Amino acid sequence: QSSSTSTSIVVGLVGADQISVTNAIPIIMGANVGTSMTNSIVSMGHLADRFELQRAFAGATVHDMFNMLSVLVLLPLERFVLAIQKTGGPIYFASKLVADAIAGGATSDASRSFKSPIKGIVGPLTNIILENNKNVIAGLSFGPPEKFAVPADAKLAHNCSAT
Repeated sequence: QSSSTSTSIVVGLVGADQISVTNAIPIIMGANVGTSMTNSIVSMGHLADRFELQRAFAGATVHDMFNMLSVLVLLPLERFVLAIQKTGGPIYFASKLVADAIAGGATSDASRSFKSPIKGIVGPLTNIILENNKNVIAGLSFGPPEKFAVPADAKLAHNCSAT
């Protein structure tokens, strides 16, 4: 179980405005708890050596307990504050604060747009490697061209050949 996959899907859904951030928080927390169970299963790979198993399982258990206790403390607090304020809890406001800081202001302001530092680095390199020809892209969208073959039974002028 990979929480990365689940989290990526949820982030995409939030970005597409299909679910709200307040509904995404419990989903992501649940994905993290599910992933923490996986490390306990992986630690069982050390069954051949008792001391390795003990250390691996202890590390996995610490990870499990950290995730579970975080969820047991933060999720009820998040939902309780959400029920009172009707806007979100501490995790919601922390995520909003980070998003606003990265975006350079209020994320609801349509006049501002996020300028990706990665795009500034990768963009010039991409322009060197790739050339975007929109005519080729448009032509490919219509499918491969049909062959213009002359049918074998066609009557041709006396100076033309079918090949």
